[in-house]
Amino acid sequence: MIGNLALWRALWRDGGSVDLVILGAGSVVIVFAATVALMALTAWGRAMKPLWIAILVAAGVAQHFMLNFGSVMDAAMLANTMQTDPREVRDLLGVPIFADILFVAAVPSVLLWIVPVRRTAWWPQLWKNTALFACAVAATLLASFSMYSQLSPLVRNHMNLRYMVNPIGGLTSAVWVVVRPVFKKSDKLVIISGGAALGPSYAAQTRPPLLVIVVGETARADHFALNGYPRPTTPSSPRSTC
Repeated sequence: MIGNLALWRALWRDGGSVDLVILGAGSVVIVFAATVALMALTAWGRAMKPLWIAILVAAGVAQHFMLNFGSVMDAAMLANTMQTDPREVRDLLGVPIFADILFVAAVPSVLLWIVPVRRTAWWPQLWKNTALFACAVAATLLASFSMYSQLSPLVRNHMNLRYMVNPIGGLTSAVWVVVRPVFKKSDKLVIISGGAALGPSYAAQTRPPLLVIVVGETARADHFALNGYPRPTTPSSPRSTC
């Protein structure tokens, strides 16, 4: 659970009127059960220990960027990470990121490495993993539906919470980044300016063309004449001439 400090902070900040005790308890159950379901897919003996440690390290890296930069591990962020050059990576390395990785991964990695894993036949292990996965998914769904009335509006208003579940958010986004090109259709580009030509009126003019760009995103409510701004920004309005 220490790998989800960014999620707990976001729930505390954005919970609003939601009962934080119920929200926190339910979120802990959902995150824990979902993580168990994920790990059940990889529970195949001692050979998986390096993978589990790598997941812990990835969780520490993800938490560092979520806590310090406010980023979330969505598909766009993972795509940007894969395209980062060595110079940008060097700029991000330092004591804080290694401290966050150690905080999340150090103790669990040591325990994973020293705890013995008993070797079993693949068929009994398959049944155990399947049962564990099914129970974990059922617990996740049960907790989600039991607090749906509180969780649904919160997630709908704060979509970034979906990608803050660590390490599931980062892993699912990474899988989507890898798989998405396989299903992406390659559309043929069409030249829209083919056959276009300037008319005779343009060829006869002597002045250069005047280009006017209207950027609506820069408009502010206190800079409208309708709201009392002294300059006539809305000349068609009667109030703008007052």
